[in-house]
Amino acid sequence: MPTGTGKTLLVGSLLVAMASSEKLRTLLLESRDDPAPCIVAMYLAPLRVIRDQVKEEFHLRLRGLCGLYRIFNFKSGEALRSHLHGLPRGWRIARALGGARDVVYVVTPQLLQAIRRRMGRDAIREIASGITALFMDEVHIHYPGPDASEVIELLIEEGMAKGLRVVLGLTATPISESFEVAHGGLLFHKSSRDAMARGLLTPRVRVVRYRTEIRDIRPLERSPSALSSLISTRDPWKYAIPQRARWYAERISHELSSLREELRRRGIDRLPKALVLAASTTEADMLRRQLEELASSGALPPGYEVIAAHTRITEGDPSESIKWFKDMSEAAILVAVDMVKVGFDDRNLEALFFARPIRSPVSYVQLRGRVLRRPSEDQEGWNAKSVLGYATIVDLTGESFLEVGREQEVEKVERGEYGRGGLPRILQDLQGECEVEKAEARVNVERVGEWLIPSKAGVEAAVDETHRPGDLEWLLSILHEVNLIEPRVAATRIENLGAKERATFPLGKGVRLELSCEEESGRRVVYASIIENGARGGRKFLGTPREVAGALRQLASSRRLEALQVERIVRDVLSGKVLILKTEIGDLELRLTTRGSVKYISVRVRKVRTPSLKVRVRGTLKATARALANALSNNLPPQARPKPFIG
Repeated sequence: MPTGTGKTLLVGSLLVAMASSEKLRTLLLESRDDPAPCIVAMYLAPLRVIRDQVKEEFHLRLRGLCGLYRIFNFKSGEALRSHLHGLPRGWRIARALGGARDVVYVVTPQLLQAIRRRMGRDAIREIASGITALFMDEVHIHYPGPDASEVIELLIEEGMAKGLRVVLGLTATPISESFEVAHGGLLFHKSSRDAMARGLLTPRVRVVRYRTEIRDIRPLERSPSALSSLISTRDPWKYAIPQRARWYAERISHELSSLREELRRRGIDRLPKALVLAASTTEADMLRRQLEELASSGALPPGYEVIAAHTRITEGDPSESIKWFKDMSEAAILVAVDMVKVGFDDRNLEALFFARPIRSPVSYVQLRGRVLRRPSEDQEGWNAKSVLGYATIVDLTGESFLEVGREQEVEKVERGEYGRGGLPRILQDLQGECEVEKAEARVNVERVGEWLIPSKAGVEAAVDETHRPGDLEWLLSILHEVNLIEPRVAATRIENLGAKERATFPLGKGVRLELSCEEESGRRVVYASIIENGARGGRKFLGTPREVAGALRQLASSRRLEALQVERIVRDVLSGKVLILKTEIGDLELRLTTRGSVKYISVRVRKVRTPSLKVRVRGTLKATARALANALSNNLPPQARPKPFIG
């Protein structure tokens, strides 16, 4: 599930169902020998910040859950083990007092690894023997690997032998190794495109790409280690380069100023929040100083506060810096390296800057999720994502994976089809570098362009993969497939649709096309769906009524319409179907005939004496379709021609 679509709420709902349904409860606990069995769920959160967020989410938003479960957040292995030992007595007391009898442990996998190192494998077996359900958050990154996988594998195998009935991994970007950790395959997935269409995420992304040229790298320190580093690697991202930091600070200032001007044109004067991902902790500090200098000189819009947060910070607590940034409603820039790779939850973040290459599509999808969340309710009216309708992602490097023209790769990542062996690249992208050598270089940064994804205001929801969002030629072919309506007539009906109104077109026995008009972001948009014998298929976004009607009229006046329809007819005839097309003087019958080794499409008007036509099947599908269209137009009287072929 995409970041921001409610993975924690999903787990909470499952826990409520497990505790409140007696049938499900009996099924889960039937193998337990305990006299007073209860459900013991373990939620593995890969970082302490996520662990604390999950427990807080359970307490604040899942009140039904807190009435059914006791929720514990352990930070030591000894406390977890002793609590498990005392559970049977606690269950009996809780039942006698009428309180919550079931338990949720919210812990980190690192805690289990520490138990394994200090107390041995038997301690993990002991914990596993009491667990009913196991939930693993961010399963794509923190569980693969020799240490973690050994502990998790032991936990699952021992648990399944003793009564573990539910094992569920959660992630926005499943990879091959994730399925091995969870001992299963992909159970459910929701694409970010679908979540954007349904309003669960910000509906669009504005992507800005720059190009960075770096030449003549020279270490600032002439020490032997710096020179040997230069010899061993020419990768410019392994160095902290002041000239690059200065360029990037200026480009960040420019983009934030432009975003502010867009808001001003909409009547909102505010300074958007931004997250900058630096290449290393050394360059992160450089970027912070450069941005502060721009703020003091007035080049960066006045009022901005800039702060850096990474694991090499010597002054203050970087976790507190991140908390401060999340509490800010505007006018804040956070420069980070590795502390926001997962678990960074700021719904009001408006712009994301890549100051290091994010080359893996898995890493890109993960980091894109940081800025796609819908704003909080108190900022819905003035956050840039709700006012402008898009989140902003800026790649300063020119080397990052971006979804421009590569949307299918994003969907491939979300479906868990990303190939094996990509984990090292993913970790490199998400973590960045720590302290690195400083170097001088000749740097030039140029703006390449910007794109809105998707290009239209709406996004197709629940789309059939054979048709793309906003595919108006698909709509036109549907309207003509049964030869019942002219596109100009359909255009008039669609253009006159009001909000919450529908237009229906019959497509055959028990099948109809329904176009519905809805109000979104202050304007009308049209969705299409096929209804067959009362069953409604997935909705497809088409555009505004005016856009749809205009495209229909334009396509109806072109010869492309003719080629489109005849190609469909030829394809159906060649597959062995006998087609009947309506004309003013009778039914036109098309069928495939064979004479020797030569195939023909024969055409005749049923019940009417008109010349019979034969069109030889040769060459490509388009060539045969063109020959059939010419034969029908040139050899049949106008009254006998089917409507799609009348120019």
